[in-house]
Amino acid sequence: MIVSIKIPFKIEYNSRRKQIPFVKAIGIKHAPNKALLKALIKAWYWQKLLNQGKFNSVKCIVKKYRTNTFDVYRILQLNLLSPKIKLAILNGTQPTTMNMQMLKKSFPDVWQEQLAFFGFEKS
Repeated sequence: MIVSIKIPFKIEYNSRRKQIPFVKAIGIKHAPNKALLKALIKAWYWQKLLNQGKFNSVKCIVKKYRTNTFDVYRILQLNLLSPKIKLAILNGTQPTTMNMQMLKKSFPDVWQEQLAFFGFEKS
């Protein structure tokens, strides 16, 4: 099953970097956790590049973005998150205990178990 999430946004250029004003673009009331949001966007983008064949392997991503293999695999793992968790991260409504340290660890494959693992639902 393929689940896709569409996020309308506009890239604003600062003097040195591109910035994406998510709160304005999506109309979110809660400010999202920037680290979680950035990781989720990277995961989606890198997976898109792999699917389109622009990169043949993770090693190509590692070389292009000057990072290590473990980080790329850890970020790509976020594509396996439940859509409810992804939506909560985008809306900024994820549990306050959820952070990048939690996402660095391995998490369950089953979406219902993920919700309990990250503190969305009590099991």
